[in-house]
Amino acid sequence: MARGIRHARINRAMARSASQRISASHGSATTGRKPGPQTKLALPLPGTKVALVPSGDQQFSYVNYKPPYKYTTQLGVILKREYLGLVEDKDEDGTVIGDPRLALDWGDYFLSTPDELGVTSGDRVLSEFWRLFEVAEDKQQEADRVLEIYLKKRVSDVMYQARVDSVKVYYAKRDQILDDTLARPIELEYGQYLDGWLKWCDDEVWPKLYRYWCLEEFKRKRKRGQACRLSCEDSAQNRGGSRPFTETQQVLKARFGPEKATPLNVYVVMKFGINGVDSNGSIGPIRSRKVQKRVDDYIAGVRSIARTEDEDENHEGMGVEDEELGEEQQPRRLEPEQQPHLNGKVLYDMSGSTPHGHFPIGNGAVINWETICTYSYYRN
Repeated sequence: MARGIRHARINRAMARSASQRISASHGSATTGRKPGPQTKLALPLPGTKVALVPSGDQQFSYVNYKPPYKYTTQLGVILKREYLGLVEDKDEDGTVIGDPRLALDWGDYFLSTPDELGVTSGDRVLSEFWRLFEVAEDKQQEADRVLEIYLKKRVSDVMYQARVDSVKVYYAKRDQILDDTLARPIELEYGQYLDGWLKWCDDEVWPKLYRYWCLEEFKRKRKRGQACRLSCEDSAQNRGGSRPFTETQQVLKARFGPEKATPLNVYVVMKFGINGVDSNGSIGPIRSRKVQKRVDDYIAGVRSIARTEDEDENHEGMGVEDEELGEEQQPRRLEPEQQPHLNGKVLYDMSGSTPHGHFPIGNGAVINWETICTYSYYRN
């Protein structure tokens, strides 16, 4: 109870702090970061699709970096354009169950009324995506799997961001330009959301969407999420913007070379922002205790596995060729900080499986099922 009251007070304090900062900046054109330009749907020339490579569970890397447009931003545009608003749940016989409800998940895009060709909103999202992007033929099945997982997360992110964007629109009409950090803790009143209409949402659907944001059930869920984040003294949040792990790795490789694009370095850069990287591709001392602990635990885990493997090899005995080479001439293992790939078993063990469905380092850039299979192999 005491903890709940504490978090409730912190939440109210955050909202008051944001409001005070907004009031203090009255008359100023901008509060927080300068808003970026609105992303538009790309129109590729024939034969110039952006080539992707599936990476991990829910990310892609680019065959040629930098691309003229990115899959993350383009999918956001497509999902908003195809947002259907309300859906009807039906039983196996096609009979409508209950009243129409808001579409909030990726699966809801396939519940829209098909057009004359039998195509749903979900089908159009996938069609538009593959009109802009392509993968090698032998990677298509894996790309479809990764895209499906990513879309589930992306739709959830779009719907979460919609409320924040509505707050920003409301204040923009009052000459207050807010960034996400300031807008996120603010809860508008029912009538105020009406004045924060987002252009991609249908006029008839909009009142139902902001009515949902005003429900006590939604507010409780939102408060629980805030409480979970606030309960961690050192949350190790990303400071690198919305750029995913694999793309950050490509940026570091392009700017500073492959030796600076190792997974551990990418992880640290994402926690402190790429602007903090010096001209040599290095970043200063790690200031977050949680980030430092994760890096230390990962390095210790990789070295532990290496020792176990070395002991097994020594137990089996050195081969004739190895004896002739001698210990000094045998190939040496790369240090954990230099290894080009993340060790799935170590990530799995670091947090005791995958709490909340996330890995502590490189989440989304690691294949979950492959990691679990690897862990089962080592365990057995």
